[in-house]
Amino acid sequence: EVTLSWPYSVDDTVGGYYIFYGDRPGEYLGREAVEGYSPLDAGSVTSVTLSGLNNGKIYYFAVASYSKYDNRIMGELSRETFARPKRK
Repeated sequence: EVTLSWPYSVDDTVGGYYIFYGDRPGEYLGREAVEGYSPLDAGSVTSVTLSGLNNGKIYYFAVASYSKYDNRIMGELSRETFARPKRK
């Protein structure tokens, strides 16, 4: 599993966050997480744990906020980060 966290947006029109993930830089086509396919709707939280990812495989992640008026209106993607899950 991988836990991601990000700062809360100070924009009062933000309704929540989408989590994008995948196994190639800039390509967020992930389907392995138990929580669902990319992009995942994390709601208004600022931290999420993705489970069910393959141990030892590198995954790339980005976050984008969406409007509280219409979740189809999305902000820019965050800077990409990566992680390699490992067994506990």
